[in-house]
Amino acid sequence: MSKNSCWKNIKAGIIHLFFPNRCPFCGGTIPFRSHCCEDCQKKSELWEPVVWKECADWHFDAFAAPFLYGMGAEQGVYELKFHGNITPAEHFGYFQYQCLVQAELTGFDVITAVPMAKRQKRRRGYNQAAELGKAVSRYSGKPYLELLKKPKQLLVQHTLSLEERKRNVIGAFCVREPFLAAGKTVLLVDDILTTGSTMDECARVLKQAGAKRVITAAVCRVSKEKWDLEKQNLEKYRDNMV
Repeated sequence: MSKNSCWKNIKAGIIHLFFPNRCPFCGGTIPFRSHCCEDCQKKSELWEPVVWKECADWHFDAFAAPFLYGMGAEQGVYELKFHGNITPAEHFGYFQYQCLVQAELTGFDVITAVPMAKRQKRRRGYNQAAELGKAVSRYSGKPYLELLKKPKQLLVQHTLSLEERKRNVIGAFCVREPFLAAGKTVLLVDDILTTGSTMDECARVLKQAGAKRVITAAVCRVSKEKWDLEKQNLEKYRDNMV
């Protein structure tokens, strides 16, 4: 083992001692190289990955999510999204990449994330989708770039109906440097896909900038039946932050 690798292991061990690695599903302490606890791993047969390889009605070309909403991963997503805890992003990025590998959707050139407006990012301190994208980058070895920006603050998507969500995101995003996307297959990352309106609009502007193909990846896919449950959980987490 090289000195550099040895130092990294020592550093990781010290960090784990003071800031224990936690399972993104149940919050239990786990070894610093693990991505979930043994109990949750035993339940892995209940995990329901969602893969779409043909997306004729969308601007993106494919979609993959390792989990269906309501199977436990959403708790870690809300920790990441509302409680200032970025640790779950490393674990979920791993599971997102494994899902892409199993779906044979790893032929992307660059990774990017659904952006946040500046004011929203300042308030939260980070973009949770970007943290996921960077984690996928570490596992895939593909570069992460901030290809998109969101010039203005929009109405909060989860407060809107299906049609309102679609209208709300029209013209909301733009590409920073079109030449970085031109001719490339882009992996677009977000936390939860509900109606698909946000990812679809991001994919549209990436294609408009010259992207050859857009593959999308989320942690969870929300079914129509579980949309109301997502709204309830969002409200619960928002109330807990007050």
